This record gives sequence, structure tokens and C-alpha cells, in this order.
Amino acid sequence: MDMTPIQNAAFKAHISASDALKEELGRDDVSAIEVATVLATAYGEALALAVNTVNHSRSDLAAGINSIAQDACNQMCKRIAMTGAH
Repeated sequence: MDMTPIQNAAFKAHISASDALKEELGRDDVSAIEVATVLATAYGEALALAVNTVNHSRSDLAAGINSIAQDACNQMCKRIAMTGAH
């Protein structure tokens, strides 16, 4: 799968999460940690919804969630490496 549409959608989700949190908190700015917390919460909820809507065995679901989580961690590590964060 081409990652560009996924990366574009992820960027839009980040901006939407930031804007929504600013509105909810009544502030003009929010921190990267606050936005990451919102996105992590949404990620957990999305995984729970995915599990509840798929009719597969528990091992298949666990394998799917594991794959998604590993992909997310890999993307995070790549991004940290690209920005030179330490």
C-alpha cells in the first residue's frame, strides 16, 4: 500500500486534533504532548472499534492489532530519527 495517502490523512488528523483540543480547552495554543495524548486516545478507541466490528478469531485479531501497533511504533521511531530528537 502506498503510504502517501495514509501519511496525508495522519497529518490532517493531527491538525484536526490540535484544532479540536484548542476549541475544547478554549485556548489559542496546545502542546505537542497534549495533541499526542488526544491522538493516542483516538488510536486506542479506533482499535477497540475495529476489534468489535470484525468477526475473526481472537488470534487473528491479536495479530492484526499487533501489526497495526508495530507499524505505528516504526513510523514514530523513523520520525524521531529524522528530527534528530534524543
